[in-house]
Amino acid sequence: AQRIGELWGIRGHWSLDFAGDGSGARVLAGISIGCPSQTFAVKLWASRATHPLATSTGKWTVPQQGPPSISDITESLRSAELLWDGDEGVIVYQHNPGAPSAYAVTSSFGDEAVKVLGAKLAQHMWESLGIA
Repeated sequence: AQRIGELWGIRGHWSLDFAGDGSGARVLAGISIGCPSQTFAVKLWASRATHPLATSTGKWTVPQQGPPSISDITESLRSAELLWDGDEGVIVYQHNPGAPSAYAVTSSFGDEAVKVLGAKLAQHMWESLGIA
Protein backbone atom coordinates (compact mmCIF):
# COMPACT_ATOMS: atom_id res chain seq x y z
CA ALA A 1 0.00 0.00 0.00
CA GLN A 2 2.85 2.40 0.81
CA ARG A 3 4.37 1.84 -2.63
CA ILE A 4 1.02 2.49 -4.34
CA GLY A 5 0.63 5.70 -2.34
CA GLU A 6 4.07 6.83 -3.45
CA LEU A 7 3.43 5.96 -7.11
CA TRP A 8 0.03 7.65 -7.21
CA GLY A 9 1.13 10.62 -5.09
CA ILE A 10 -1.60 10.08 -2.50
CA ARG A 11 -1.35 12.33 0.57
CA GLY A 12 -3.39 12.40 3.77
CA HIS A 13 -5.55 9.61 5.11
CA TRP A 14 -6.34 6.74 2.76
CA SER A 15 -6.58 2.97 2.65
CA LEU A 16 -6.89 0.11 0.18
CA ASP A 17 -9.66 -2.49 0.33
CA PHE A 18 -9.06 -6.04 -0.87
CA ALA A 19 -11.36 -8.98 -1.59
CA GLY A 20 -10.65 -12.59 -2.50
CA ASP A 21 -11.41 -13.89 -5.98
CA GLY A 22 -12.69 -17.41 -6.68
CA SER A 23 -9.18 -18.87 -6.42
CA GLY A 24 -8.41 -17.12 -3.14
CA ALA A 25 -6.09 -14.49 -4.63
CA ARG A 26 -6.34 -10.98 -3.19
CA VAL A 27 -7.81 -8.42 -5.57
CA LEU A 28 -7.83 -4.66 -5.06
CA ALA A 29 -11.51 -3.85 -4.55
CA GLY A 30 -11.41 -0.18 -3.66
CA ILE A 31 -9.51 2.79 -2.38
CA SER A 32 -10.74 5.11 0.34
CA ILE A 33 -9.28 8.59 0.18
CA GLY A 34 -10.00 11.25 2.75
CA CYS A 35 -11.33 9.02 5.49
CA PRO A 36 -9.35 7.56 8.38
CA SER A 37 -7.86 4.12 7.93
CA GLN A 38 -7.47 1.57 10.71
CA THR A 39 -4.05 2.99 11.54
CA PHE A 40 -5.29 6.58 11.85
CA ALA A 41 -4.77 6.70 15.63
CA VAL A 42 -1.16 5.51 15.27
CA LYS A 43 -0.44 8.05 12.53
CA LEU A 44 -2.06 10.81 14.59
CA TRP A 45 0.04 9.84 17.63
CA ALA A 46 3.24 9.77 15.54
CA SER A 47 2.44 13.17 14.03
CA ARG A 48 2.37 14.69 17.53
CA ALA A 49 5.94 13.58 18.34
CA THR A 50 8.61 16.20 18.86
CA HIS A 51 10.75 14.51 16.19
CA PRO A 52 9.79 12.62 12.99
CA LEU A 53 8.83 8.97 13.49
CA ALA A 54 8.85 6.11 11.00
CA THR A 55 6.03 3.71 11.83
CA SER A 56 4.78 0.33 10.66
CA THR A 57 1.77 -1.50 12.03
CA GLY A 58 0.99 -5.18 12.25
CA LYS A 59 -1.18 -7.73 13.98
CA TRP A 60 -0.98 -11.07 15.74
CA THR A 61 -3.51 -13.33 17.43
CA VAL A 62 -3.12 -14.41 21.04
CA PRO A 63 -5.00 -17.44 22.41
CA GLN A 64 -8.58 -16.92 23.61
CA GLN A 65 -7.82 -18.49 27.01
CA GLY A 66 -4.78 -18.28 29.26
CA PRO A 67 -1.48 -16.52 28.76
CA PRO A 68 -0.09 -14.35 27.49
CA SER A 69 -1.96 -11.42 28.99
CA ILE A 70 -1.23 -7.86 27.90
CA SER A 71 0.92 -7.55 31.04
CA ASP A 72 2.90 -10.65 29.99
CA ILE A 73 3.43 -9.24 26.49
CA THR A 74 4.43 -5.81 27.80
CA GLU A 75 6.92 -7.26 30.28
CA SER A 76 8.35 -9.57 27.62
CA LEU A 77 8.86 -6.62 25.25
CA ARG A 78 10.43 -4.59 28.07
CA SER A 79 12.82 -7.43 28.99
CA ALA A 80 13.90 -7.75 25.34
CA GLU A 81 14.37 -3.96 25.11
CA LEU A 82 11.71 -3.79 22.39
CA LEU A 83 9.10 -1.72 24.25
CA TRP A 84 8.68 1.92 23.12
CA ASP A 85 11.29 4.03 24.92
CA GLY A 86 10.57 7.49 23.52
CA ASP A 87 12.88 7.03 20.53
CA GLU A 88 11.90 3.63 19.17
CA GLY A 89 10.15 0.41 20.04
CA VAL A 90 6.86 -1.45 19.99
CA ILE A 91 3.48 -0.23 21.21
CA VAL A 92 0.63 -2.73 21.52
CA TYR A 93 -2.49 -0.63 20.95
CA GLN A 94 -5.14 -3.37 20.72
CA HIS A 95 -5.16 -6.59 22.76
CA ASN A 96 -8.04 -8.91 21.87
CA PRO A 97 -7.50 -12.51 23.03
CA GLY A 98 -8.73 -14.91 20.36
CA ALA A 99 -8.89 -12.19 17.70
CA PRO A 100 -6.34 -10.07 15.85
CA SER A 101 -4.45 -7.68 18.15
CA ALA A 102 -2.62 -4.66 16.75
CA TYR A 103 0.78 -3.15 17.40
CA ALA A 104 3.02 -0.42 16.00
CA VAL A 105 6.77 -0.62 15.45
CA THR A 106 8.11 2.93 15.59
CA SER A 107 11.50 4.60 15.37
CA SER A 108 12.89 8.10 15.21
CA PHE A 109 15.84 6.60 13.30
CA GLY A 110 13.96 5.94 10.05
CA ASP A 111 12.35 3.21 7.99
CA GLU A 112 15.36 0.88 8.04
CA ALA A 113 15.36 0.92 11.85
CA VAL A 114 11.65 0.02 11.78
CA LYS A 115 12.41 -2.97 9.53
CA VAL A 116 15.16 -4.17 11.89
CA LEU A 117 12.91 -3.74 14.94
CA GLY A 118 10.08 -5.55 13.16
CA ALA A 119 12.32 -8.54 12.45
CA LYS A 120 13.53 -8.61 16.07
CA LEU A 121 9.93 -8.36 17.27
CA ALA A 122 8.76 -11.27 15.10
CA GLN A 123 11.61 -13.48 16.30
CA HIS A 124 11.09 -12.50 19.94
CA MET A 125 7.32 -13.04 19.92
CA TRP A 126 7.69 -16.48 18.36
CA GLU A 127 10.58 -17.66 20.54
CA SER A 128 9.33 -16.17 23.83
CA LEU A 129 5.55 -16.37 23.57
CA GLY A 130 4.78 -18.67 20.62
CA ILE A 131 2.95 -15.89 18.78
CA ALA A 132 3.47 -15.45 15.04
